[in-house]
Amino acid sequence: MRFIRFILYILLSNGYVYADALMVNKSMFNPSLAKYFVTEQGIRIELELSEENFESFADLYPNSLRQVMGLQLSPIIKRSKLFLKNKLFIVADEKALVGSVVSMHGGKKIVRDPKTYEVLKPQPKNAPAMLYISIDYPFVSEKPKKIDLIFQGNATLGFILYHKKQVVNDFAYLNPKQTLSLNWEDPFYSGFTSNTLKRLYRYPQMVYLYVEPRLVKLESLTRLKDIVELTSFTSSPKNSERLNALQEHVQNYFREDDALLINTQHTQADKIIVDYFEVSTSGLKILDNISQVNEETIYVGISQQYYVNKLPQDIQYKWQYLYKKIPKIPFSAEDPVGPYPSFIYQDDPVFRWENLIKDKTEPKIIPVRTKTGVNWNLPILGETKVWSELPTQEQSTEIIKQTLENIRTAFIEKREESLSKELSKVLLSESTTVIKKELSKLFTPSVVRGGVGAIEEFGTLSVDKIRALKDADGFSANVSGEVNVIAKHWGHSDRRALKYQLIIDMIEKDGEWFIKDFSLLDLKDKTS
Repeated sequence: MRFIRFILYILLSNGYVYADALMVNKSMFNPSLAKYFVTEQGIRIELELSEENFESFADLYPNSLRQVMGLQLSPIIKRSKLFLKNKLFIVADEKALVGSVVSMHGGKKIVRDPKTYEVLKPQPKNAPAMLYISIDYPFVSEKPKKIDLIFQGNATLGFILYHKKQVVNDFAYLNPKQTLSLNWEDPFYSGFTSNTLKRLYRYPQMVYLYVEPRLVKLESLTRLKDIVELTSFTSSPKNSERLNALQEHVQNYFREDDALLINTQHTQADKIIVDYFEVSTSGLKILDNISQVNEETIYVGISQQYYVNKLPQDIQYKWQYLYKKIPKIPFSAEDPVGPYPSFIYQDDPVFRWENLIKDKTEPKIIPVRTKTGVNWNLPILGETKVWSELPTQEQSTEIIKQTLENIRTAFIEKREESLSKELSKVLLSESTTVIKKELSKLFTPSVVRGGVGAIEEFGTLSVDKIRALKDADGFSANVSGEVNVIAKHWGHSDRRALKYQLIIDMIEKDGEWFIKDFSLLDLKDKTS
């Protein structure tokens, strides 16, 4: 602790390097990290050292710090050179690079969200002390083709490497030696020789097919510079206006595409969505602000959406947008049973999905017929009269559960006219238009990668404050509960656990229960 306080006192610099990685894993939360940055001039290592690893790098420290640590004093130039020659060094095209410490400062650890790796704001006041060291290794010759990263120390370091602005690997643990091939013409294709260090998003293009009961989605992610070439887009300014123009150009380009065969019929998309993405620790992150982006590292996401009346039997497509530089691209088809990953090849660009699902049951709304009235047989009037009675807690809960499940089924429909038709089986006819918008807030919530999700299942549900309606036979109730939302897109299954509060008015008509009114009071993430 004495050493920590000393560092915080004598080292005043507080400059940090923030860098996004690719996918969340344990190595990125390792207490100590090494971040490599490759430029045309050389390589810089940014070390972030926790207290447990302070002593492992003591040969780099000035004698003032070594004295506080109780270590032997010696000339810093000699011992730091030996450390950077024998313990932490880099070889470029078989020539060892000479490293030198260019800065060293103490500070607090940059605490990040354990799920997204985003920097927490505000930072916790009790964040542990860290030591930040920058080391430069200038190149001996210009633009080497191969470099070896070598670490013979006894510390455990998480590491990541950037070639210019392109991240090369997902976070991993720094091994004694790793070899990197550099592509200076296009750093996207720079990569480590070890398969364990190949990043998830290493392909310039990826294709996904999603088959749902009422929707077929053909989605692709393509590097911006490649989609510009593939679609023959021309525009010189590099700003948000250019990206907006490209977005419109791509939509028009793919609107003419009718190569997708659904049940042997050529089909054009009913809807086309074009978005820009950057790679983040949680996978893909949609770009809401495109005014300042690095065009070299972003993807263009294209979602071609086809509305269907029921689950297709056969889908076929000849992928005509293959990039000539690579022999294959990853492809995945996913239906209600599960995903089927494979590849699309240059010499065989046709992919096909066949309906092999055994359960062919179509989603269907089931009338809610829970009885709550008391039958009185009135022989004088020659009829049976049902006198309305407020439902019990158990009856109200069952009615609302079944009704919400029916609404979930209705929202499977993607065509507006089909959705309205299905909702009319649940809502009173005079209230369908008004309530549909309110229902959409709960049943089609937004998700992190753009677009909307769908309710996968309802969790706990609580019904209280059951009261009679003033102007009709029925009841009103306050409902709170939890719901799991899912959106399958862009190669991911985005999930959200939400909690909600709502008020619902139910009316019994001809033995069936319908929604008279619906108001969503609150909807937020379960963790908030």
